Amino acid sequence: MPLTGARKPLDRAAPVRPKRRHAPDASPIRPGQAVGLLGGSFDPPHQGHVHISREALRRFALDRVWWLVSPGNPLKPHGPAPLARRMAAARALVDHPRMAVSDFEVRAGTRYTAETLAALQAARRCASCG
Repeated sequence: MPLTGARKPLDRAAPVRPKRRHAPDASPIRPGQAVGLLGGSFDPPHQGHVHISREALRRFALDRVWWLVSPGNPLKPHGPAPLARRMAAARALVDHPRMAVSDFEVRAGTRYTAETLAALQAARRCASCG
């Protein structure tokens, strides 16, 4: 089911190309903090995503949850709705100060979980370098 705007359904678009590599659009984390990652297309984002994020914060005693909005699933033949619209819709739903929405996978140029985790670790190491 496509996301809908005020007047017309959202069109599907090709994945956005990577720009630059740095940590998600979230408040900085300190050493020792636990960050949960919720990745997906968020096409569309919904209250279920919010619910599991809040539960993860509570049950796993996380300091943060980052929603990593994927540019697209490399295993699916058709792309999701445009990233900017999915990001805006996800940000409109996030209502917790310890939850953040990020397009890190686009900026890092990653598509698979293992690549994204490695890029996040590299970004964290770079951030701590000064």
